[in-house]
Amino acid sequence: MRRATRIAAVALITLAVVVPPRGSRDIWLYAATGRLAEHYHASPYTHRLDEHPNDPLVRRTAPVWRSGHSAYGPAFIAVAAAGMRWAGSSPLRARLFFQGVGALAVLLSIGLVERRRPGRGWLFLGLNPVVATIVNGGHNDLLVGLLLLIGALAVRRRPAVGGVVLALAVLVKAIAVLPAAAILLVEWQWQSRRDAVRAALAATVTTLVAYLAFGRLRAARLAVEAAGAVSRASVWRWVRHLTSATHVIAVIALLCAVAVAWPVIRRARAQPEAVGGGTAGLAFLLTGAYVMPWYSAAVLPLMATTTSAPLMFLAQAQAAVLASAYVVPPGKPIHGAFAVWATDIVPVLELVLLVLLVRVGRGTKTSGARGKERRLQEGSTPGTVVSGK
Repeated sequence: MRRATRIAAVALITLAVVVPPRGSRDIWLYAATGRLAEHYHASPYTHRLDEHPNDPLVRRTAPVWRSGHSAYGPAFIAVAAAGMRWAGSSPLRARLFFQGVGALAVLLSIGLVERRRPGRGWLFLGLNPVVATIVNGGHNDLLVGLLLLIGALAVRRRPAVGGVVLALAVLVKAIAVLPAAAILLVEWQWQSRRDAVRAALAATVTTLVAYLAFGRLRAARLAVEAAGAVSRASVWRWVRHLTSATHVIAVIALLCAVAVAWPVIRRARAQPEAVGGGTAGLAFLLTGAYVMPWYSAAVLPLMATTTSAPLMFLAQAQAAVLASAYVVPPGKPIHGAFAVWATDIVPVLELVLLVLLVRVGRGTKTSGARGKERRLQEGSTPGTVVSGK
């Protein structure tokens, strides 16, 4: 049975790479951005894609993205540039590169999860249709998810290495900031404060050096500006009509994510760093102002390590519900019943999932906390004498 599951998962992921991208056109934005850096030797933070309108990869990019600057981190720009050195101007090679990187990230994530939860990775990630569609789109969120998982697992034994890896996740895409911060917070709370400080310093120095060396601080500002929008299925669409201050909405949404995630983080089960980071990411996906369905790829590998069935269900449900709102790809008009589903019903379902996440946060305890309670109960039985200095 396990072998059949592995074969089916590998076949699904392979099919996702073989088939041309369906839906999102972000893969061409990645390719054109990498080509801008590698072929034209121009910084995507100061130059636009429409400066090279005849480039075959630029022509495939959605028009809305051609006149702006890149909001991706320097680490991903480096990956994209390296890929375009191999792909050149070939659309086939370009899409196979990013789809291949996504597939490799999923397989490595599965391997890491399998070492801790045998059988979980293949079912939770390998046979997940949402993950398959994200691989097909070549989205860099898969790379973010892998780096966050590696960082969460490494931060306890090798704090500096874990901090650097978490920084790399942030340097790929800014959505990693909140999960990375939660991972460091859990390390501070449950493990070693000294190690947490070491990891935080390593992450901070790596991030600052990368932005100053490659993107300068303009890249960070562009990432912040990109957050000032409201997506199709966001619960904040109802508020968006009342105010044009979208950055204020984004800040409030981030604070809501922190408030929702904190109780769960405090009472996480086994693998507290990974589950804490995944919970913070899930809270952001449910409360964020601008959230796309492929963002789930940054959270699912972390949540695959949890022993909490409710948390696993919520992570899977969020990914599936949000993906259903983008059956019609972004950028294309939506009408009729699907418009009602995507912009009205899906946000309501996300609110329901958010309430369930809050309830899970009130009832979930760590295995360590339960062990501590058990020891206290045993130590307080009649006739027990506790000695101390």
